[in-house]
Formats: sequence, structure tokens, C-alpha cells
Amino acid sequence: MFDFHRHINQSELLLDAFYCTYKIEEWDKINESISLGLLMNSSIEYDVDNILIKLEHKLLLNKSFQIGEIGLDKRFKNVNQQVLFLDKCITLAYKYNKVLTIHCVKSYDLLINILIKHQRNMPPLTILHGFSSSLDVAIKLKNLKVHISINPDFIKTKAFRNIKEFDKLGFLIETDWDSDNDNNYQNYFLSFIETFKNINLKNFEEINNEYRTILQNITSSR
Repeated sequence: MFDFHRHINQSELLLDAFYCTYKIEEWDKINESISLGLLMNSSIEYDVDNILIKLEHKLLLNKSFQIGEIGLDKRFKNVNQQVLFLDKCITLAYKYNKVLTIHCVKSYDLLINILIKHQRNMPPLTILHGFSSSLDVAIKLKNLKVHISINPDFIKTKAFRNIKEFDKLGFLIETDWDSDNDNNYQNYFLSFIETFKNINLKNFEEINNEYRTILQNITSSR
């Protein structure tokens, strides 16, 4: 199985995982197929225009770079900056045919409104990682060509009771692994996968293999 969202650390990059960043200082650490992202903590003042210039330069410099994770987080107060950055990143992802990974915490209505604005010009693959909302929200996102990805935290939510309905809809799986090393990573991921196998989900394995192929075709250097 493929891990659709995890983070870089001191360990060697794995082939069966899609790596995302969320700090600008991570962008220069590696020159392989990773996704360049930024989560805008409200304790920092961001120069959004210059960040976008740097991001676009990186995308042109290395064709395998993607965009994300970026998005909306209600815990941070700089909502206007978050919205502006997300809006511009959706446009960049569409322009350069990039995978876009979105982060969303307690801001799904706002996110859906932004996506509606872009629905005719969406990137080739958009992933809403760490999904934690309802089946109704997942359906709205799918109608906007956004694929939800869930991690082990989803098991603790009320929405997990509807996991067989999510399976019919289709979802990706991830670890969101953010530890300093990969000790216990494989056990953590395998345990998560086993949860789905134990409840006899019908579609999740086939869907994850399908989108693994799609993602890898897009992220391969051109």
C-alpha cells in the first residue's frame, strides 16, 4: 500500500510514500520528488508575493516538485493571508499541472467556497490530506474533484462509523508521519491498513493502487 502523505526526516526517502513539506526552510533540504508547502502560522508575518515567486521558481527549476501542503487552519488568525496563498497555489498547480495537497482544520465551508471558484480550472490531482469531517463534506469535495486522504486519527472521529460509505465514495490513506526518524513507521502504517482489512472494506485497496499510479505518473520528472 502507498502512503499518500508523510514528511521528510533524517531517514532515506521511501518509494511507497508521497512526501510533503510545510515550512519554507524545508524546500532547500532535498532535490527529489517532494511537494513544497507552507502552513501559515499566525505568529509570523508572511510576504505572500515573494513566497509565491520563490515557489514558482522552484517548480520551474525541478519538474518533479509538487505543491503542498498548504491551506486553511482556524487555529491561526491570519485567515486573509491563508486564503490568498491557497487561492494563488491552486492557480499555480493548474498552470503547471501539479499535484496539490491541501490542509484544512475547521475551515471546510471556507475551503469549499474557494474550490467552487476554481472548479473549472482544478489541478490534475488534488488531495485533501488528514480529512476529519463528515461524509456530506467528503461528497461535496469529491464533486469538486478533490480526493480525501485519511490517517489513523480519523479512526477516533464520529465519521469513522460511516467508513463503509466512505469506502463506496473512495478515499486515500496516509500516515502524516512527522517524527525525526522512521523507527516504528512501518508498524504504524501496517497497523492502520489492517484496521480496514479487518472490517472488509471493498474498494480502498483498489482505489489507492489506482491513485498511486496517477500520482506517480504526474510526479515523474518530465
